[in-house]
Amino acid sequence: MVSLIRKDWFQTSMHCILQNLKVRVQLLFGIESSWKEVVMKLTVKSEDGAVSEAIHEIVENG
Repeated sequence: MVSLIRKDWFQTSMHCILQNLKVRVQLLFGIESSWKEVVMKLTVKSEDGAVSEAIHEIVENG
């Protein structure tokens, strides 16, 4: 589910279980008013810090 949190800013979040570890991923993105740039903030929380880092790397590197 994607929700509008303020003008030009949208948020979506997901909870999942990876190999018995609870993981929460939250994505916040905004569109700059001139529509030329998109800003993205990714927050990942898990019981294992290595899992959080791996998800960040996957998103960062495509």
